[in-house]
Amino acid sequence: MGYGEHLATLLSDYFKKLTDISNPIGDFYIKFQTIFRILIVEVLLDDIFELTADGSELECDTNQVACNEMCFNRFVPINFMKVWQIELYGVVCIIMLFATLFYASKNFFESESGKKLTTRSTMTSVQHQIYLAGLICRLAFEIYMARIEMELGKHQTGNETFPEMFYLPEKFMCMTNKHDVDTDHLWKDNSYFRIDSELGACNKQSTSIPCWISQSHLKSKGMIAMFIVQCLSILITCTEIVYEIVKICFCLKPKRSQDPEVSKLNA
Repeated sequence: MGYGEHLATLLSDYFKKLTDISNPIGDFYIKFQTIFRILIVEVLLDDIFELTADGSELECDTNQVACNEMCFNRFVPINFMKVWQIELYGVVCIIMLFATLFYASKNFFESESGKKLTTRSTMTSVQHQIYLAGLICRLAFEIYMARIEMELGKHQTGNETFPEMFYLPEKFMCMTNKHDVDTDHLWKDNSYFRIDSELGACNKQSTSIPCWISQSHLKSKGMIAMFIVQCLSILITCTEIVYEIVKICFCLKPKRSQDPEVSKLNA
């Protein structure tokens, strides 16, 4: 069973439980992730971004032993497919963690000791806060992963502007960093993944080796599509946070004045 099928089963099992605690936007978010993160990635993008053992996705103009492999190693510090898998696994882990905390608090408040220690409004307030904390953590993770996608795009394309940072060129200049000379005219890389150390496997070339990227146009379309998916995920999460904050402000205050248990305590 592949990671996509495994996560599909996992999400299916949790979806029934999550619909009891999530708002309508949260339900849509889970369906959105299932469609775009699992089905589209597995069906359309898996073969395009699949790594080969010999690194043939990057063909460099060199006969030096191991130079082609080391250029590929620098070109792909992490595969985009792995980044998308991390995004999906991370979101699932965050949802599972805070769903567990939510149900743990619910079980406590419904127990005899919990009923004695807290009121119904307190229970509702704590559960809303746990849900909101999960959304904030999810948003922070999604923004961070969007940043990783952008930095990796800058590294592989040599462009720092959007959307050019996701347009893979047909030729990648593998910089040897052998001499301390200005090579920005050959390849500009100011990304997080830049490596300044000398590329010893390609020491016969003074500055750079031209390398050709296989399926660059198809990969560019996939990179742009998945970045849009990530941006939409951030937008949905922000909308869900606003929805939850409004829900807390609108729903909790009236309940406090109508809660019979609160009235008894005030009396």
